[in-house]
Amino acid sequence: MQNVAVAQKTPKPRKKDDPNRHPQDIIDEFWKKITTQNPGKPFTVLPENQYSKRAAQDSPRKAAASQNAATSYDRAAGECKAKVEKIAKSCRSRNQKYTDPHFDMGLDLQERTTKDTLTTLEPVDKKDSIDNSAPKSVKRVEDIFVEPHFWGDSTTTDDVCQGTLGNCWFMSALSTLCNNKAFLEKVCVARDEKVGVYGFVFFRDGEWISEVIDDKLYLSKPDWHDTDRECYDWLEVKMKHPEKEYRKVMQTGSKALYFAKCKDQNTTWLPLLEKAYAKAHGDYGALCGGQAGEALEDLTGGIPSHLCPTDVLDKNRFWVEELMNANKTFLFALSQLTGIHEERNGIYNGHCYSIMEARELDNFRLLKIRYENVPK
Repeated sequence: MQNVAVAQKTPKPRKKDDPNRHPQDIIDEFWKKITTQNPGKPFTVLPENQYSKRAAQDSPRKAAASQNAATSYDRAAGECKAKVEKIAKSCRSRNQKYTDPHFDMGLDLQERTTKDTLTTLEPVDKKDSIDNSAPKSVKRVEDIFVEPHFWGDSTTTDDVCQGTLGNCWFMSALSTLCNNKAFLEKVCVARDEKVGVYGFVFFRDGEWISEVIDDKLYLSKPDWHDTDRECYDWLEVKMKHPEKEYRKVMQTGSKALYFAKCKDQNTTWLPLLEKAYAKAHGDYGALCGGQAGEALEDLTGGIPSHLCPTDVLDKNRFWVEELMNANKTFLFALSQLTGIHEERNGIYNGHCYSIMEARELDNFRLLKIRYENVPK
């Protein structure tokens, strides 16, 4: 047998750090080894949910190349229209309405443990029943509205009604956009109302993105078979079909919705747009609290700036060049954030408003503002 000699490489002695080396250089070298040069986008929100995980898994693992805002919008709008068209074609071939697998309200309402679409709306105190602070039912647009239509006869700021969610900042931005319907149409890109699929685009993290949703919406009242019948004994009086009457009174029209709703009882654009915006952020709970300027940026791609009235250098110039061009050259939203009293001169603390119009009348300068009221 032939002997085979195996040479073993003697390990190099570890080089000691240069005693004259700056400590910051050592720290920088350490982080360089474990920090990626192409960071991705943050998708995970707290608390974590399954939609965020899926979005992170599907996202590219490198930094997105910068691009012109108009080019970004055209790309996102094109992708959105293609998605809606593909989904609609597939659903029609299977004779099925569309159900969004990544934002399924019906599944969330059945499985009380997941709540991906609601997450942070659950009560902190576990002694409080989830039934006291959550939607009671889910139905499709055609089962809620008598004669549903996406846009009403006239889209105005009066259409916007805030629901039970604390997102007056988003409602304020939408009220501002209602002064020019072209802004809203730029966001609401594609839809197939028969199939129940809707596509929207938003400006997020420096680029336009698309979101596609189904037409399921949360309702405030439970289904007839899930109700406490004693509360609705009046339906049994001389009524042949109490369940049908219950549906008509409690689960029909915009008034039946749990979240945002249009004033018109058959208009659907607002609750569906809010749903898509919630999906873009992870869940409805993520929309509780925010800045109107951020919402305007997400909806228009414009650059928001925050201004305190006491910081205005030339108030006359500000009135003439900016406020007098409200909803023409500029979009304005305002808020009162602090104060000892809850309300001053009709302005409430911690609430957002929309500037509708600026006028000069008999040497008076007047602002018409809208308060995003929560329907009772």
